[in-house]
Amino acid sequence: HGEQPSGLRAGAMLVSYGGTPAVLRGGPAEKAGLRAGDVVSAVNAEEVTARRPLSEILADYSSGDTVTLFVRRPTADGLRTVDRSVEVRLGE
Repeated sequence: HGEQPSGLRAGAMLVSYGGTPAVLRGGPAEKAGLRAGDVVSAVNAEEVTARRPLSEILADYSSGDTVTLFVRRPTADGLRTVDRSVEVRLGE
């Protein structure tokens, strides 16, 4: 697991959109333990921002590449978040 950039508050929340689930069943994100509501704050220590969104960062990689995602997940009470990193092998 890489080092997370310090002070991150930006990110991309995994949400369902237009009938497409936030995390595809059986897909790489689900296999890595990601779920709807998680916020991806960085990919391989590159911060996810409005100017450099998650989709643009991931476009720099190829199917089959493994990346480390830095993720914030709200706690059940919604008062805090838990930060963690997960390795994901990108699919097609």
